[in-house]
Amino acid sequence: MACRRDVLIFISLFTLIYGEVKVIEINVSKYEGLKSSQLNNREKQKQFYDFQFCMCPRAVQLHSQPWATSRCQCKPTIKGKRVIDSIPYAIFPMSCVSEVNPHNCLRASFKKTNNERVFVKVSIGSLTSVTLPLWQELPLDRMKNSRSLTTGTGTPFKINYDVITYSPFSSKESQVMNVWKPKSMKTSLFNLLFKRNIEEPDFKITSMEKTQRHRVVKAINSAPWTKDDITSVARYTTIQQIREALFRQSLKDRIMPTSFDVRLFKEELTTYHNIFRSRHGAPPLEYDYTLERAAQNWANSLGSRRSCLVHEVPRRYGENLFYFGAKKFPSAHVMAQLITQSFYMEGVGYDYN
Repeated sequence: MACRRDVLIFISLFTLIYGEVKVIEINVSKYEGLKSSQLNNREKQKQFYDFQFCMCPRAVQLHSQPWATSRCQCKPTIKGKRVIDSIPYAIFPMSCVSEVNPHNCLRASFKKTNNERVFVKVSIGSLTSVTLPLWQELPLDRMKNSRSLTTGTGTPFKINYDVITYSPFSSKESQVMNVWKPKSMKTSLFNLLFKRNIEEPDFKITSMEKTQRHRVVKAINSAPWTKDDITSVARYTTIQQIREALFRQSLKDRIMPTSFDVRLFKEELTTYHNIFRSRHGAPPLEYDYTLERAAQNWANSLGSRRSCLVHEVPRRYGENLFYFGAKKFPSAHVMAQLITQSFYMEGVGYDYN
């Protein structure tokens, strides 16, 4: 009986201890490198940014004790992109959340048992440090994070990254998807993309339907529809006219693509779609996070192809593939207005219900 009791105690303790172990992954989605004016050596521009990640006990202050890496879990150095290819920034594909590609992804994973912290060090090659202090902490409190790392140049090194935590005994995909699952969908390439890389939204979810509905109503009501709005939307009759109008407005507004207000663009897009729908007696569209992520994944798939402006075959879904490339953008309001107009130009015979 004593032996059996010891075995039971051992199994219970093992389960208790190992049950607390989590795998935590850091996936860098974007970083803003140094400016070319801050690199007086052209040879350095041909080198790669090197990243090293360490997970340390809470008591280890790696930013002030860089020699204490022996007390941490430290991953081998990972190469980012070349310095010249990181001006003004470098972007990594969303597929890195679910797939490992050492040539396209910047990612590190650790086994997390207690309240450890993660630090990162950035350098150019093995001799030139970028971050100062050498090691700097990456907060892990949100799924999507942004951090400005201090450097010796006075310009911050900005890094955007995703944090995914899951149990070693469960699949990462189920943790990433969490509650964002469709009720019913047919199998297609669009659906396969939909099932991957579903991220947590950037607003608090209590009751999903109630919260999203409230957010949408606020967005739609934020820009009252006027007669001038409806008239201005309807005055273009060809895609070429829309292209020219966007270009003319971009010369006036001169908004940098990196400063484009994506959140406002989404809200305005919903507003203008509902202008068209109201004319046909159709109910207004409502924001749906899962559908947005599905559409984003499909757009990423198209964008990764050499000829990205192509439709799904077989065509099970209506797609409005609008591409606008310029050094400067028009406002989010104008962009949403004209892109919506192009959608209904292409959608001859569109069923509003």
